[in-house]
Amino acid sequence: MNDQASALRKMVNNNQGKKESNQERNDKENKTRVIAVASGKGGVGKTNLSVNLAYALNDLDKKVLIMDGDIGMANIDILLGVTTPYSLKHVIEGKCSVEEAIVETHKGLNILAGISGEEVFMDMGEEKINRLFGASSHLQEKYDIIIIDIGAGAHQNVLNFIQAADEALIVLTPEPTAIMDAYSLIKILSNHNFRNEVALIVNMADTNNEGNDVISRMNNVIKEYLNIKLKFTSIIPYDKKVVSSVKKQESLFELYPSSKVVESYKDIAYKLIDKEKNEEKSQNIKGFFSKVVGLFKKG
Repeated sequence: MNDQASALRKMVNNNQGKKESNQERNDKENKTRVIAVASGKGGVGKTNLSVNLAYALNDLDKKVLIMDGDIGMANIDILLGVTTPYSLKHVIEGKCSVEEAIVETHKGLNILAGISGEEVFMDMGEEKINRLFGASSHLQEKYDIIIIDIGAGAHQNVLNFIQAADEALIVLTPEPTAIMDAYSLIKILSNHNFRNEVALIVNMADTNNEGNDVISRMNNVIKEYLNIKLKFTSIIPYDKKVVSSVKKQESLFELYPSSKVVESYKDIAYKLIDKEKNEEKSQNIKGFFSKVVGLFKKG
C-alpha cells in the first residue's frame, strides 16, 4: 500500500512539474461539479432523488452524468430500465473505454454503473491511475455536473466519496430513525472536518409543515452541536406518482410533468444552479478522483 501511495505522489508531482497542456488548462477553466447524494439510512428515496434531479438539471441545459456509488446495491440502471455491461472498474482495468462504460438512456440521461470504492480504488498502481486520469479528462470535457448516488449509512466508503465531492445532499424522511441517522452522518462529517457544501433534503413529507418541522429541528441541533452550516434545504412531498413511475421505469418528468413532486425536484435544481452563479468552488473531476484514491489508500 505504501508503494501504491508513493506511485500516486510521484505521478502527481511529475504532472505538476510538466508544462501545462491545453487539456490541463481546460480542466482549470471548465470545472465539473461533483455532487454526492447520501443518506443515513436506506429506503428514503435517495436514488429517486439522484435520477430526478438529473432530469431537472438536464432541463436547465446542464450536461449531467449519474455515477452509481451504492456499493453492492447499485440500482440506477434498473430504475431507468437500461443494461450497463461495464463500470468504472472495467475502465481502470483497461477492459473498455470510458465512452463504452457510459450508457445513455432513451431519455437522454447518462449513467456510469456500480462503483465499488474498495474494489476499484484500493489497488491503484501507476498504470491504473493513468487510465483513471484519462477517463477524468473525457468526463471533464463532456459534463457540467456529476451526481454520485452513494450507499446509505456512514461507513468509510460513503465518507470517502462525500469528502472528495464538492458538495453533499443529505436525504432523509420525517421518520424518527431517518432523522437520527441523517444527523449521525452529518455529525461524523463534522468530526472529519468536512467543510464543503451540505444541503438537507426532506423526502416524502406528508405536508409542507411536516417537512419544515424536520428542517427546523435539524437546523437547530446542527447549529448548536456541529461545525457544519447547511447551505440550503428543500422538501419533496409524498406522492404515489413516484411509486408509479418506478414500476413503469419511466421518468416523472414525462409521466407527470405538472405534479408537485416534479416541481420540488426543479426547485432543488434551481437552488443548485443559482448557487453556482455566485460561487466558484468546484474542482475538476481529476481532482475529485485524486482525493478519492488518496482517501481509500489512507483508510
